[in-house]
Amino acid sequence: MSQRLADGLDDSRGQTFVAADDGGVMDKASQEARGGNDVAPSAEVRSLTMRIKRSVRRQTNGGVQELQVLIDAASIRLQGRCTSFYSKQLAQTAAMRLCGELEVVNEIEVVAELNPPKTG
Repeated sequence: MSQRLADGLDDSRGQTFVAADDGGVMDKASQEARGGNDVAPSAEVRSLTMRIKRSVRRQTNGGVQELQVLIDAASIRLQGRCTSFYSKQLAQTAAMRLCGELEVVNEIEVVAELNPPKTG
């Protein structure tokens, strides 16, 4: 599966795809431009992205906030924030179970508080 996934992404000009907060997937350049011409990823990339997000949420009990899954031809990149290295590791393990031979790059940031109290 991972070779077919990598081949499919090469056919899509090697772009990186991001799971959007609304459950959709768009290429990273379009996401940053917000309103640019979206490039539709293959159904396989979209499916893998959503499965990884669900698995990470399940394994960490929702402990990773602002979770993004970026997929390109060589790797799967996890981004977001959590409050423990344990949750970060659980997220990586969840992604690794689904990624086949693609490398998992864990860029999840460990912070003291996810939602710091607002001051007056």
